[in-house]
Amino acid sequence: ESDCDGHSDRSWPPITRLLADMLPPFPTEVLPEVLKKWVHDVALSTQTPEDMAAVFALGTCAACIGGRVEVQAGPDWREPTNLFGLVALGPGNLKSAVLERSESIGVRGEFTAQYLNDLGFKRVEVIGCPSIFLRDGAPNIPHGASRLSADARVAINLTPHIPGIRELAAHHARAYRRSTYVAQESRDLRLMTRVPFRARRDDLNEAPQVPGDAYMTPSRGRFYLDPRTWVHDLQNTEFSFGTRIHGNIAALIAGVPAFVLAHDSRTLELARALDIPHLQVTNVASIRAEELYEQAEYLTFNKNHSQRLARMTSFLERNGIKHIHQPGESGAAFDARMNAAKLPAAVRPASTATAFIGALQRKIAR
Repeated sequence: ESDCDGHSDRSWPPITRLLADMLPPFPTEVLPEVLKKWVHDVALSTQTPEDMAAVFALGTCAACIGGRVEVQAGPDWREPTNLFGLVALGPGNLKSAVLERSESIGVRGEFTAQYLNDLGFKRVEVIGCPSIFLRDGAPNIPHGASRLSADARVAINLTPHIPGIRELAAHHARAYRRSTYVAQESRDLRLMTRVPFRARRDDLNEAPQVPGDAYMTPSRGRFYLDPRTWVHDLQNTEFSFGTRIHGNIAALIAGVPAFVLAHDSRTLELARALDIPHLQVTNVASIRAEELYEQAEYLTFNKNHSQRLARMTSFLERNGIKHIHQPGESGAAFDARMNAAKLPAAVRPASTATAFIGALQRKIAR
């Protein structure tokens, strides 16, 4: 018989059987110290290969950060941190024993919890995100005026690759002349500091706002280098909305009404877990801030804050982690140090004149 290219089967060498002792050992030495110790301890106590515990550990980490972090292997090479693992062993090889040695895993929402459950992890708890507890005390998100005026100070946050994202930004830049864009990606920072010169093509193609757009001006664009400065400045706004979950959590911490446009499962599950007003979207071109503001309801968010905090602190205590809400503990000393620190102001887009002068200086230097 011959294959599709006309080669005879006899031209193929004999099949080599892959035996376990021929495979290289799992490189546990590259794991972070905490994971490495866990993998070693579980493998020792269950008398199973380290490979098994390591695959479970890496799968858990990928579920927690997948889609949020990229690895940049080169100037034009980026890889997502999505990872899919499979442990295949016959019955009686203690797969369940390894899973049972896992500590309780706290995740941000229902979809991640279900994913880990499907992998075999049963001690999974939905705890949301600890960032919502950055400030002490229960939140009290007001909702005074029933409508946003054209002079309202609106903060918008944007994610690339979402259909209609450029149209959404353009409309609100026109409709709310005092609105600002709070950028959150390193790509946006590069564009803000280099506009309009020396911008990489992929930056221009992928960013929700690029040089020449209404929000890429010194008065309307922001990129914060510290969350405290970010939250402080948001206190001067009246409404925050957009596709970035933490852009809107920052507003809620500041006591400002916020609304999430949930465009993926990660954003949706956290908005649900924290009771943040949200809307599932696939295309955002026709979204209007005034409509979101009118339909938002914050009674549930305010009322359930104590329950969310109790769930979070209970999880920490069961896992032996101290926190500032325990008797005798306090974050006052840390807060005092942070308040005394000189934190950097927000980075703003360079003006055309500034960029031109910078480009001219670089040309003269060359």
